[in-house]
Amino acid sequence: ASIGYTSEEYLGRFGGDATDSIHPADRQRVSSAILDIVAEGRTRSVIYRVLHKNGNYVWVNTIFSATGTKKGENSFYAVFLPIANGLDLQMELLNMADMAVHVIDAETYELYYSNDAGFTLLGQKPHDYRGQKCYEAIFGLAEPCSHCTKGFTMAGVSHHDAYVPQTGRIASGVSCIAPWNGRKVIVEYIADVTEQRNLERQMRALIDNAPGGLCLYQWKDERLVPLFLSDYFSQLIGADGCKRMSEDADLNFRQVHPDDLPGLKRDIMQGLRLTHSIDTTYRVRNEVTGKFVWIRAQVKCVPQEDGTQLCYTVYTDLTELKIAEAKLAMVQKELEIAIGHAEMWYLTIDPETDTIKFDDVFLHDLPDYASAYDGQDVYDYAAYLIKPKYIHIFEESYKKIKNGAESVTFEARCLLRGGKERWLRFRVSNIFDKSGVSYKIICTAQRIDT
Repeated sequence: ASIGYTSEEYLGRFGGDATDSIHPADRQRVSSAILDIVAEGRTRSVIYRVLHKNGNYVWVNTIFSATGTKKGENSFYAVFLPIANGLDLQMELLNMADMAVHVIDAETYELYYSNDAGFTLLGQKPHDYRGQKCYEAIFGLAEPCSHCTKGFTMAGVSHHDAYVPQTGRIASGVSCIAPWNGRKVIVEYIADVTEQRNLERQMRALIDNAPGGLCLYQWKDERLVPLFLSDYFSQLIGADGCKRMSEDADLNFRQVHPDDLPGLKRDIMQGLRLTHSIDTTYRVRNEVTGKFVWIRAQVKCVPQEDGTQLCYTVYTDLTELKIAEAKLAMVQKELEIAIGHAEMWYLTIDPETDTIKFDDVFLHDLPDYASAYDGQDVYDYAAYLIKPKYIHIFEESYKKIKNGAESVTFEARCLLRGGKERWLRFRVSNIFDKSGVSYKIICTAQRIDT
C-alpha cells in the first residue's frame, strides 16, 4: 500500500523482476545490499526509490531478511515501509529555511534532495528534479561544477563562492562528503552572503586606502603576536619583513632601531599594563631597502575574556616629516648664526601664553640674569629690560602684534649688561599658519648707538 499497489497488482507488473520497480540510479546499490543480506543470512534496512502506482518515484524504507534456501535457491522477504513522518517533518522544516540544502550522489551527481531555497536562492523556481543531475537541475550546466569535482580538501570539505547572475546576489556554499545508506553523497549548504561580502569589500577598500598602516596584534604569553598586517604596513617595513614578522612574533622588535627600542618597549608595556592608548614614535628598518624609516604607532589595547589583549594599531610614516624637520633645524641654526653675526639679539614669544624663549648664544650683551626670564611672561621681561620712560612704546607696539599686525618696529632706551644704557631698535613679527592664525612671534633687537 505504501507504493500504491495491491499484492496482485504488484505481482502482475513486477513479478518477472522486482528490481524493475527500483529507480535506475538505486538498482545497483539495492542489488548489492540484497546479495550481502542473503550471503550473511541477516536482516537489513535499505532506503531507496521505487515506482509508485501514480507514476512517480517515492522513497521507501524496506526491511530485507534472508529466509534460507528453498529448492536450491536463496530466498528472502521484504517489508515496504513509508518514510517516517519525522523525516517528512524535517523536510518541511528544511523547506522553510533560507539556506539552500542539496544532497547529491558523489559519483553520479544525481540530485537526491533539494529544499525550495535550493532553487530560489539560485534564481530558479522549485521544480521536479527527480532523476536529474544536480548541475543540470540546479545550475543549468552541462557538466559538474569544479567545487564538486576537485574542490574538496583532504577532510572532504569544500568552500566556494559564486555570483548568481539571475538574482545579482552572491552565494557561498560549504559542501561535505558523507555516507548515506551505503553510498557516498555530497551534502551542500548554500547561503546568501551578498551583504556580508559587500561589507568585506568596503572594509578591504578602507584598509587599502587608509592613510596609514592598520594592524592587529594579540598580547599573549608576554609576546606580541601579529594577527593582521595591512598592505601599507607591508610596504612600510618591506614585504619580506612583513612575511617574516607574521612568522616570528619577536621580529617587530628586532627591526626597531637600537636607540629607540627601550623607549618603545616601555611605552608598550605601560599601555598593556594600564590598558590605555599608546602613542609613540620610533625608527624601524625596512627589510627590503635596509634603511630605517620613522613611524608613529597609535595603539588601543582592549582586554579579552581569556586574559589576552588585542592591540589595534595605526602606523603613520613620519620619514618625510623628520627629514623636513632636520632641514628646518639646520636653516634655523644658520639663521641664528647670521643674526649673531649681525650683532642682534633674538627671542621667540608664544602668542597664546605670551611667554618668551631665549637662545644662550644671544645673551652676551643682555642684562645680567636675563636667562632667568626664559619661559617667563614677556611683559615682565620688558619691564626688566626697558627703561620705565619707554615701556609704553613696547606696550603699544606689542598690542598691535596681538591684534594681528604682521610686523612692528620701535626704539627704546634699555639697560644692558654692566648697567650700561643703550638705544635698541626692536622688530617684532607674527608668523602665521595657513589659516592666518599666529603660531609664533619673533623679536630681534639691535644696538643703534655706541
